[in-house]
Order: sequence, then C-alpha cells, then structure tokens
Amino acid sequence: MTALFVVLLLLVIGAIVAVAMGRLGHLPDDANDVRPQESGFDVVPVGYKMSEVDARIADLTARLSAYEPITAAEQG
Repeated sequence: MTALFVVLLLLVIGAIVAVAMGRLGHLPDDANDVRPQESGFDVVPVGYKMSEVDARIADLTARLSAYEPITAAEQG
C-alpha cells in the first residue's frame, strides 16, 4: 500500500514538473502582471536612500496637514 502512495506521489510531482516545463501544455500568461510604480527614490545596496524617503515623508506630511479633517457631522 505504501508503494502505491509513493508511485502516485511521484506521478503527481512529475506532472507538476512537466506542466511547469511546458511539456504538458503551457501555463497561462499572467494577465494581471502588476509591477510597482516608479518610486522616484535612488536605489542603494540596502534599499532606498533614507534622506530621500525622509524628505518625501516630510513633503507628504506638509501636504496632508494643509487639509482640514471632515467630521462625521459634516459628511451628512
């Protein structure tokens, strides 16, 4: 009985590998290939330049603080 399960497992793994390699058909192209938008930050070996990120956060904070919050009573 164990041998049967081993053979079935090997067949399933083989089928998965064959499909992945394109031998039993092809995988569909990813129609929703969403790549991240350009951030505008320079990339350094460990991520983004922290000074640019801090400047962007400060700019966004200043922009958001210019808006007055809408209270629930004002929304209707």
